[in-house]
Amino acid sequence: MPANMHCPSCGTPIRIIEEYVGRTARCPKCDHAFVVPPPGDAVSTSSATEGGFSDLGRAAAPRTRPTRSSSGSFLRVTTVILAGLGCALGGTALGLVLFRDPLGGGMKRYRFSTPKDSLISQLQIEQNKDIRAMMELTALGNDPKVKEKLRTLEVRKEADWKGDKILFIVYEDKGVKKYETTAFERDVDSGVWFPKYVSRFDVENSDKDLAERMRAWEEQAEPTKAEPNFPPPPAAPDAPALPDRPRLDKDN
Repeated sequence: MPANMHCPSCGTPIRIIEEYVGRTARCPKCDHAFVVPPPGDAVSTSSATEGGFSDLGRAAAPRTRPTRSSSGSFLRVTTVILAGLGCALGGTALGLVLFRDPLGGGMKRYRFSTPKDSLISQLQIEQNKDIRAMMELTALGNDPKVKEKLRTLEVRKEADWKGDKILFIVYEDKGVKKYETTAFERDVDSGVWFPKYVSRFDVENSDKDLAERMRAWEEQAEPTKAEPNFPPPPAAPDAPALPDRPRLDKDN
């Protein structure tokens, strides 16, 4: 038979049922947890139809219900704060990537109006690792020369040497043909061929024939301009012969 009791904490009247006896329940008003006593031990017992009592069924809690922990709340708050900081730092890094050019500011940040300014600016470019300025400066100084070399470049021969490739090339520099050899080595991981300095003196120790071919190729030359073939100047006309002067004797 249902019985009535009062909350041990706030005194709120509560109706209890036998199936909740011995279980932990909470007061529907103050949330105080308590063990439901048997009907005989309740504060007051009366008919289940008596008004003013709250049904314990809504306040009963399972025995395995976890209790609230202040440490758990602290961890949740800390997690939220750390997540917010992470988003802020990520946004800052993204802004730096989007609005700051990683290649540098270029030549416009430096002065080249005098030889002294140019020298100082080139040292500053090197110190700042300003890649954009290096590229612009190189293109400004060598652009016509590079264009001419690229336009006239020919690879005439190719030779193997210790796993590297030596190219025999010819190109024009201000209209004059240049004969050079240049070497490349292959990166095993990427498969990319990179330039490598190899002189014929390096090759001579292991391949004298190749070194001789390199020497003969590099020593070729073309005159800057053909000398004009002007006709020889005409010979000066012979002076007219003077008549012999009469010879006078001393006695006459």
